[in-house]
Parts: sequence; C-alpha cells; structure tokens
Amino acid sequence: MNDMPTNTEFPVWGLLPKKETGVVSFLSKYPTYDGRGTVIAILDSGIDPGAPGLQKTSEGKVKVIERFDCSGCGDVNTTTIVTPTDGIPSSWKNPEGTYRLGVKHAFDLYPDRLKDRVKSEYKKKCWDEGHRKSCTPNLNEADKLEKENLDAKLDILNNYEKKFNDVGPIYDCILFNDGEKWVCCVDTSENGDLANCQLLGEYSITHEYAPLTQLDKLNFSINVHENGNVLELVGVCSSHGTHVASIAAGYFPNSPEENGVAPGAQVVSLTIGDGRLGSMETGTALIRAMIKIIELKKKMNVHVINMSYGINCNDLDEFINIDTNLILEDDNDLVSADYIPAQTETANISDDSDEEAEIISNQTNNVTNYQQAIRLVKDLQEFSKNKGAQWRRIGDLVNEIVNTYGVIWVSSAGNNGPALGTISTPSDINNEPIISVGAYVSPDMMIAEYAMRQKLPGSPYTWSSRGPTIDGGIGVHVCAPGGAITSVPNFTLRYSQLMNGTSMASPHAAGVVCLLLSGVIQQKLPYSPYIVRRALENTANFIEGVEIPAQGSGLIQMEKAFDYLVNYHAEQERDVRFQIQCGSANSKGIYLRSRLHTSLHTFKVSIEPHFLDSDNVEAEKKINFNMKFVLTCSASYVNCPTHLDLSNVTRMFAIKIDTSFLTEGLYSTFINAYDVSCIEKGPVFKIPITLIQPKEVNEAKHVVSYNKINFKPNTIKRHYYVVPNMATWAVLKLTSDEDSGRYVVHSLQAIPRQHCKILETNKTVAVTSKADSYLCFPVKGDLILEVVIAKYWANLGEANLDYSISFQGIKPNQPTITMHAADGIHTVEVKTLQGEEISPTINLKNSVQILKPSEGKIAPLSSRDIIPPCRQIYELVLVYNFVLSKQCEVSPNLALLSDMLYESEYESQFWLLYDTNKQLMGCGDAYPSKYSIKLEKGDYSIRLQVRHDKKDYLEKINEAPLLLHQKLSSNIPMDLYLSYSQALIGDFQAKANNPAHYLTGTITFAKDEYGKKADNYPIKYILADNSVKKSALSNDSAAAETTYEDLLKEYPDHLLIHSAYLQVLDPLDKRILPSFKKQTCSIEDDLNKVINICNKVIESINEESVLAFMATKTDLRPDAAKIKSTMEQQKNIYLECLSRKGIALCRISVSMEGSKTSEISSVWKSLVKFIDPSDAKVLTTHVLYFAIWHAFANKQYGRLMKYVLKLQEDKPSDEAEKKIIEYCEKLNWDHLSRHLQRSLPSKFPCAFKPF
Repeated sequence: MNDMPTNTEFPVWGLLPKKETGVVSFLSKYPTYDGRGTVIAILDSGIDPGAPGLQKTSEGKVKVIERFDCSGCGDVNTTTIVTPTDGIPSSWKNPEGTYRLGVKHAFDLYPDRLKDRVKSEYKKKCWDEGHRKSCTPNLNEADKLEKENLDAKLDILNNYEKKFNDVGPIYDCILFNDGEKWVCCVDTSENGDLANCQLLGEYSITHEYAPLTQLDKLNFSINVHENGNVLELVGVCSSHGTHVASIAAGYFPNSPEENGVAPGAQVVSLTIGDGRLGSMETGTALIRAMIKIIELKKKMNVHVINMSYGINCNDLDEFINIDTNLILEDDNDLVSADYIPAQTETANISDDSDEEAEIISNQTNNVTNYQQAIRLVKDLQEFSKNKGAQWRRIGDLVNEIVNTYGVIWVSSAGNNGPALGTISTPSDINNEPIISVGAYVSPDMMIAEYAMRQKLPGSPYTWSSRGPTIDGGIGVHVCAPGGAITSVPNFTLRYSQLMNGTSMASPHAAGVVCLLLSGVIQQKLPYSPYIVRRALENTANFIEGVEIPAQGSGLIQMEKAFDYLVNYHAEQERDVRFQIQCGSANSKGIYLRSRLHTSLHTFKVSIEPHFLDSDNVEAEKKINFNMKFVLTCSASYVNCPTHLDLSNVTRMFAIKIDTSFLTEGLYSTFINAYDVSCIEKGPVFKIPITLIQPKEVNEAKHVVSYNKINFKPNTIKRHYYVVPNMATWAVLKLTSDEDSGRYVVHSLQAIPRQHCKILETNKTVAVTSKADSYLCFPVKGDLILEVVIAKYWANLGEANLDYSISFQGIKPNQPTITMHAADGIHTVEVKTLQGEEISPTINLKNSVQILKPSEGKIAPLSSRDIIPPCRQIYELVLVYNFVLSKQCEVSPNLALLSDMLYESEYESQFWLLYDTNKQLMGCGDAYPSKYSIKLEKGDYSIRLQVRHDKKDYLEKINEAPLLLHQKLSSNIPMDLYLSYSQALIGDFQAKANNPAHYLTGTITFAKDEYGKKADNYPIKYILADNSVKKSALSNDSAAAETTYEDLLKEYPDHLLIHSAYLQVLDPLDKRILPSFKKQTCSIEDDLNKVINICNKVIESINEESVLAFMATKTDLRPDAAKIKSTMEQQKNIYLECLSRKGIALCRISVSMEGSKTSEISSVWKSLVKFIDPSDAKVLTTHVLYFAIWHAFANKQYGRLMKYVLKLQEDKPSDEAEKKIIEYCEKLNWDHLSRHLQRSLPSKFPCAFKPF
C-alpha cells in the first residue's frame, strides 16, 4: 500500500529565493517598484531571448532590448558584394539590388554541449545507416583477383568510421538593406532555398530572433557594423548568462513565484565569453562591452551592470619584478605581506639527517637571456609606475564607467573558498568601484533546490570566495542567495536548471539594486553608485557566527536599504566616494599576516574624497564639502584616532596594531567613520583590517596535531603556521568517527603580489571511520600557510575529527634548474628538513621551439573599437610559421604577456592556428596551459593579435618571440649521479637533430611517494643550435632543354641529369590526379617525351644487378661503401623512372580508353620486384602517384582511394579532397561523399577567419 502525502504544497519560493533578502515583502508593499524604468547590462555568456521568462517585462515591454557579441566569435566578413540574377525570393525588399555575402561555421556559434548533441544527431541520421550498407556488400564478394581492392575498400570505410569527425555545416549569410534597416538571411538549408529560411532585421531595431535550425534551437539575432562590412551573429556560448538574467529580471505573468528579483527591469545582453575558448572572457570582449555601455548611455540610461565572471589575477607591479628572496625591511609599512626573511640560525636537523646531498647531472647552468625581452619588461615596468594594484587598462575603464558615468557595477566574489584571500577579479579592482557579492544558502533553498533531508541554518556556501583582497580590501561587501532553479536557453531542451555559485548571488544583488533604483527614480530622488553601496552595506543583516571575510556586511535586506536611500538621499556625501590608501603600498585596507617576532605595527592611512563625474561638478559643491567624523573600532588590538575633519582634500593619520596578546587565528574588524551630525545612518566609510596570527611549528617533530575536533555541516576550522624554512611539502592525515564524511581541505600560501592559486591545494576529501585519509600539498618555507578544513555545507551529520599536519622537505639550492647541452655536467645541492631519503628523478616532457615572427602589421580597428569620445584602438597582428615532422600536441605561448588579462598593460592577446590550407586548427588567449592542440605532421602558421590604443606600445613588441611547446611522445629521463667522476663517464648525449631550442620537464628529489607527488621543480634543458640550412634549388624551364642536351653531351652516362630534367618536365607539385571527367586537351606528345627519357634510364640500369645487390646480406669488398652508394642511387632513379613511365602510360591509356594495358602491367611487375606497394611505409611520392594511376587504369577504385588518402594524409589539398569525393560517388558511397562535401569549406576555406 502506497503512503499518500499529506502536504502537497511545493516550496516554490525556495527555487528562486527572494524572501531571504526581503524582496517579496518589498514588492508586496511597493508593487510598481519592481525594476520598471531601469536597465541592467549583463556581461556574461549571452542571453537567450526565447528562454522562459525573458520575453516581456511586467509592463509588457521587450525584456532583452539589446544583444551584442563583444568577443568577435559571431563575426562574418561581408565585404563581398554581388548582384544576383535569380534565386532571390520575391518577398524580399531590396531597393539597391545588391547583396553582401559571407559564410559562417555553425559550430563557431554552438556551445560545447549543443555541439555534442548536434554531432550525435548528424551521425545517427546522415552517417550510420549509409555506412553500414556500404560496408555490408564488401564482406560477401569473393573474387580473389580483386581481394586487395576489396580489402582496401573495407579498410577505407572502417578507417573513416574510426576517424569520423563532424566539423559542422557552413552557412551562407546574405545581407542587404531593405531601405530602412539591415536584413540578413542565413541559408541553413545549405542548398540555396532562401524562401524557407528566416529573414532577420537588426535586433536593436526589430528585436527579432530565431532558432538557427529546428534541431539546435539556438536562438540568434544580428547586428551590422562598418556600413555592412561586418555581420555579427549573436547566440549564446553557454547557458550561464541566461540563468543569470532570469535570476535578475525574469518575468512569468502566469506564475509570479518564478519571477526574478526585478521582473520590471529591462536587460542588455553583452557577451564577453568567447565561444571559441569555451566561454572564457577576453580583453577584447571586455573593452567592447564597456564601450557599448558608454555608447548606450547616449540613447538609454544603463543603470546597473552585472558581471558574474572573473579569474584570479596577479599584481603586475611586482609580478614583472618578482624577487624570490624579497625581504620586507620595514614592519611599519607591511601591508598585505607575509614573506618572512630567512632566520640567521642553522636549521635544527636530527643526527641521522642527510644535511647536504650532492646530485650531479650531465649539464651545467646557463640561462638564456633575450635582450629584447629584457627591454620589453623594462618598458612594461615604466608603463606601470603610477597604476594601482592589479588592474591596468581594463580597470581604468571600469573606474570610468562607475565614477564618471554613474553606472552601478555588481560582480561575483568568486567560487575559490573557503581559504582567505581568494577573491576573483573584477571584484578586487583598485579603488573598489564594484559591489562584490558572496553566495549564501538558506534553509528554504536546501529543501526546494537541493532536496536535502533536513534544513540547516543559513550560511555562506563552503566554496564561496573569502576576502580580503590581495591589497587588504574587504573583498566581499554583502552576500545574497547563491543558487536558483530557473530558466536556461532553449538549446538545452530544458525549462529550467539548478545552478549555484557567486555567479547566482551577483544577479540577485543586481536585481535588488534595480528595485532600489526603480523606487527612487519613480520618487524622483537623486542617487549615485556610492550611496547605493552604503545603503546595502549599512542595512545588511550580519549573520552571527560567520566570519566577515565570508559575508562582508551580511545578507542584503531590501526594505531597509530602500528606506536608507529615501531617508539619506540629500546627505552631502551622496555623490562622494572616499578613497582609502593604507601604508606605503597605498592598499585598500590592512591585511597583516603577522610575524611572530614583531607585535607592534604602525600604518599611515590617507582618506581622499572624490566626487561622481568630478570634472563636471560645480566648484561651489567642492568648496562647501566638509564632514566631521567619529572614528570607532571595536577591536582591542587596534588603536586609531577618534575624530577626523574632512574637506575636499586628502587627510592622513596613523593607526597602530598590537598583536602581542593575540592567539593563533583570524581577526577581522573595521575602523568605522560616522558622520557626527547623523550617527544613525551608519558608517560613511570603513577601513577594513584583517590579521592573521600564525602558530609556531614544533621544531623537533615538525608536526601539529588536533584531536576530537567537532564538525557540523559547514563548520570551518582555520589554522595558520609559519612553515619551517627547509620544508617543501606537507602531509595532512585525517581520521573520523563518522561512517562517511565529506570535507573540503584548502591549503594556501599567499606569495607577495601573485594570485592565490600560485601555491594552493583545494580538494574535497572523503573521510570515514574505516581508514585514515591523507592529502599532500607543496609548501614554501618561511611563508605563512593557511590550512582550512571544512565539513561540506550539505554533508549532514556531526563528527569528531582527528587530524595532523606534518612538514617534510628536500630543498635544492636552485628552485629552477637550467642546463645547456654543450656544458656536460651540472651540480645541484640539496638539504633536508629532517633526514628525508632522496631518490632524484628527472623527466623531460616537452620540447620548446622559439618562433620569430615572419611578418607583423599594426592597423586601426573598426568603429566598435573606439573608446568614447575618440580613443582609437589598434591591433598588432604577428605571423609565426612552423613545421612538424610528426604528429604531436602543441601549445603556443607568448611568454611576455602570458597569464595576464585584467592586470595586463595590453588590452588583449588572441591567437589562431592554421594549416597550409587556412583551416583553423585551434585558438587560444593569454593562458597557454589551457589550450593544447593535437596536430598531424605538416606546415602551420599562427596569427596572433595584440591590441592597445597606443601604437607605440604595439611597436615595442612587434618582434616578440613565441614559444611553441610540444608534448614529447614519451618522457625523456636523464641520468643523475652522486659524484662528479661518475657523471664524467656517463653516456648521456644531447641529440642535435631536434628543431626545438630547449626541453622542459620536472625533477623530484624525494623517495617518499607523497614527496614525489607534491614536491617537484621545473627543469630546462637548452639544446645546441639546430638550425637547418635550406637548399637553393631552382628550375629554369626556358633553358632546361638546352641545358639538358649540353650536359648529356658532356656526361652521357650520368643518370642524375635525366632525373633532374624529368622534374622539369613533370614536376611533383604540378601532378594531377585521375578523374572520371573526359580530358579536353591532348597530352600524348608530352607524355611520350617523358616515356622516352625514362626508357633511356631504365635501359642503362641493370635491373638484375641491382636486385642481386639488394639481396646481399654482407659485402666484404674493400669499396663496399662506395658500391652501396652507387647501387642505392641507381635503385632510387630506376624506381623513379619506372613510376614516371607508368604514370605516363596510364594517362595515355585512360585518354585512349584502354590502350597500353600490357606495357602498364610490365612496368608494374618490374616495380613490385623492388617494393611492396601495399606497404604504406615504403611508398615514395613517385611510386604513390603510379599506384594511384595504376589502380585507376585498372578500375580498382578501392586501391585508388587507399593511395589517394595516403597522399592526402601526407599533404592535404583541396584538389585531392575533391577527387576523393568524386571517387566516393563512383563507389556509390553517397553518405561519405555528402559528408566530405559538407566538410570541404571548413577544411579548405578561402580566407583566414577574423579575430
């Protein structure tokens, strides 16, 4: 008997939570303040206007009012103008009568998930059945004489099945102006059936969109740039942006409980994720998005920006001048730093330790320096002198949008927690113009979204990033619900989906801001980004028991924030931001990772008021500005002034921090500045202070232990240690009394001026009572280590945990080892922490080739790339060429600018890798470790774009080298020795036949398995100069015959003369492949000429003598080497002439329909005495062409296909591919011919794709 539920009400309010922040009660009180009158720009992966809830606002207006793909992924070159004679539907209106044409690869627009689904459908419908039918007849044919031909057919079909790859369709794009607007038709029929294809106008004018095809359901729209020269197809590169938009502003008239936070708001979709990079944002897209926001301000008021994107960044000022031996000499200026200088005492090493072990390998230290690279780095340092921490060009524009144009920018804090200092960019921008939002999970969300068995107290998610920022800023200003089940794009074939992250918390906060502005705009009250942020922070609900770095000021409270704006909109600081700079580094706050030997710290602090759109503020307003503040801090360890008088000028004061009485742990507080005339409005500005007090590690055992520590869901335990100087790795051991527990272990060491992921380990570990769990991670001596152990927020149950952290170390005297092949022996010294056993191994894993640009061009970009009012952005396009002798995996790296995006002085870098046929093989950006491409042997080129609005900056790098990393087919181990004498007689020799300039890999020293896993060091092995001299052969066809006859008179028996002349008469690169189409011109005379010369050579060579020599196993004659060279030369020329003669005979036979059959057979029989044509490994190009023509002449089309495919594999060409399609049609392999025909435009495009 089934149990019938008694409660059938579903907690729909928890699917897209709004109660927690007071949105529901606010809208019930003010139903018209639902976001109407506001516009939110969403910088994300694109928004699907056809997704549920994104068609209309609560007023019936269009929800998504603008759509732009700022990445360039959807661009189509439409500079080709034609005047058609037929094929145009009569319903099309085109006064000019001319049309612009372009092509677009559909897969450029497809997200990865959609691409996989469409590929699967295509294979099922267009390949599988036809392929099965084509394979079946071959299994039953039994003509033994045709066995090779039949086997070839089956091998070909099986190989195509094995290597099946759908590159996707190429669609023609037809663009024209109907007299009022630009209109586009994308020919998805692929056969010119334009009448049945969708006609779309510019989205900004018509708000038209349509699915690309009924199969993919990818809604797209169009924009047009450069007076019709560029068509922009706008789709979505993932479902992320649509989900974000639904949280912020979705509207469901028939089910209001599904509404987003601000259902009355309108949305602008700005795609910053590049579909070619798997939706990674690029500098190009970010700059274009901000340009578009500034432009849109002219015709509409963009009020709010939401950016649920970001990565972790370095501080470039120190990043390009990094000193691994940095010692911070002045504690008084120590802000956001924890690097501890090495102790003067000798480390305490046990008696049985191996204090110094000498390891000698076969090379010596030699660092290659590039004068140009040094010059460029110095230039970059010059650029950076007066910049704030972390952000460069992109940050400048962000500040301009907020501080000049008054747009409120909301961003996700990141999902890199629970360790401190894990805030993502852009939330850590200098001057803090952005409202950074952490992710909170409520009890209702646990039940409705996550189907948990019980409710838990609301709290930030375990993974939500924690402050402070790298330079002491708060990091997280407020928090909001970080999960929702709501709309996703139609291409997913889903109504809604659960997503969680600070990406979901940020649009919730952005929606709240829209509600606030909707109210104040309707009440005609003034506002600014600064008072809105103060309203959110000063009215947030601080969650008890949760650290400040996780929640900032707390959970947003909608109604209180609105009341704040109404009550204090007339205060004089409404349009003023207060720039806080602490210490000599001018940081946003104080982040002190305290040294154990120093307890008193003094910091200078400066406060400077800045007015919104300061250049246009009346002088009287600046003159009259004056505020008197009371400064308070609840922390006993902070000593600060009590009062501050501030006018329109920078004021400075000092604060003192005393850590002498603090125990191990985290301490967070604020110095709050209250307006003495209105204390109740809360702090006008805050100075964030974060202190880390570490624990000493027992020097005798180097182990710290904890017993019976109680963990409940989302319990977080933080531990801080000064890592012993010689330690290089640590091992965490966990034991639980719980049957099954899920814990997050996050270890992190903040390296000065580098992002948090440089030295971190973030793992989810299953800990049970049945066995101990272990986790190892690298550490760096003398830096403070944070180890966080957290029971995952959704892991129910309570447990007691025992855990310990042990430090171990084997420290080399060179953190990075560089060897040169010419120097033979290299010595490395290592020291151990506590006598660890060593067992060093070196593995070289990659080769690196240094490519110099073959050409470089600087040019101005389009109107999309002009920063208002008139700052033109330029591009530098560099071209690099390289050759691969075999299949391998490559990863390009512009090392000078790598691993920098937001913090880079240059706006963007983007590279496209092509083969010789202009087929795009792959692309990438500033992060080389993310992009590796598997390539076949052949010639390739890389086109790399770097952008900047100053041409002279681009000129500085127009000769920048590119590193081409190639993964070795197998690792190369290197020998290591304990003594110099052993190394001296070692047999390792560097190979000089590699095009690479150096090899890279890793060296490990530990014998311990955990040490091998966690503690390894980079090694660079520089090869000798491997430059290859190119031959300077040339053919002068006009004088060839005269030269040939003259040489024959002088050297009548010299076979190479005939061979050279044959190359002139019948060059390899101009050889044609057989066709079923009738030959239109007579070629018999030319072919007979080739045959006559070949006959002369064949008759002059004794075939039997050559065969007899080839059969000889050992030749003991004194001149055996000379004889061998002569015989090898004769054999090669003999085979070449047989092949050339055979080809000529076959071509004559085909043109004369069957003649020369016996002669062809005779030549073939002579050839097969020397080689087996079925063995692809021994086929030369001459023999391969003869095999192709021999198969064609004998109508053995399976063999024909086999040989042509071999030719195409070695050197792909458009001609060969078309012939293969022709042969497939002859074999009735219709499915294969259609598939290859469909792939032809992708494999052999007419032009390079735009950046």
